[in-house]
Amino acid sequence: MSISNTFKTTCIFFLQVTVVGLLVFSACGDNDVTGANDNEGHGVVEVNFGQEYIVLDLGEQKELSAFLLTAEGDTVDPSNLEGYDIVWEWWSTNTDVFTVAHDGKNGTVSAHDEGEEYCIVEVTILEGNSNFTGRDSLSVMVF
Repeated sequence: MSISNTFKTTCIFFLQVTVVGLLVFSACGDNDVTGANDNEGHGVVEVNFGQEYIVLDLGEQKELSAFLLTAEGDTVDPSNLEGYDIVWEWWSTNTDVFTVAHDGKNGTVSAHDEGEEYCIVEVTILEGNSNFTGRDSLSVMVF
């Protein structure tokens, strides 16, 4: 009986040590595809308007900003990404309702006709293994 209990205790101990070792090993792995954990990575994992919709009157203009975010939700200042190839694209799903002009992370929406369409921003950041492409949309309602 004593040998059997010792054997069970030893097996349980080694099983626990193995499980803890695997958990520690997996937590140390770098599986961040954006490169946020390496020194050369930009850390951007999302582009976001920070709001879901805007309402405009006919003829009204509104300035918008898009934000680059890390996995932790921190804002990344695009001016800190010097040396990266960053492409900002903005567009309207219907230019009869509104158009959008932009200068990178900022855009100006101009309302032309009644309706509801979407303003889309797409950001591509190219740099070695830290490539990122993200897109967000914003409902634009014109009355």
